Amino acid sequence: MFTTYQQAAISCGTPPRNRGTWHWSYVEQEIMWPWFYLQIVREHPGESFRSMLMISNVSELKELLDSQNEHMWLEQAQLVTPDHFNGRGRWIMEPLLEVSLERDQRDGSLGHIFKVEGNHCYSTHPNSGRADLMSSQLIFSAAKHLRN
Repeated sequence: MFTTYQQAAISCGTPPRNRGTWHWSYVEQEIMWPWFYLQIVREHPGESFRSMLMISNVSELKELLDSQNEHMWLEQAQLVTPDHFNGRGRWIMEPLLEVSLERDQRDGSLGHIFKVEGNHCYSTHPNSGRADLMSSQLIFSAAKHLRN
């Protein structure tokens, strides 16, 4: 989740309540958890517009994937991980290849596994590393969901 502050709101001339969007000079992430940095393309007659989305959880990513169509699609996906996930001593951003739901065969508990470029994998499962964890559902695949 990202937190916004009224003092960070940027006025672009039109009151936000009339245009349906807000602009912020910064947002804060209070939870040290992986998040997604995504490039989307919106196509209008004769033009394509690209923008970046910061999405804080897998369910929001899935909603975006389900809403793709011929006028709006995902072009790039990056996973941003804190040091306690990636073991590299700092936050890093890496091209995302896959996101899967992970289930513990013994107790049924769930988590997610993220596969990134360079064959690195990160897990949010509380029993990460146990042999009886299995990937039970592919949620995101770069090969399937990214379009250029």
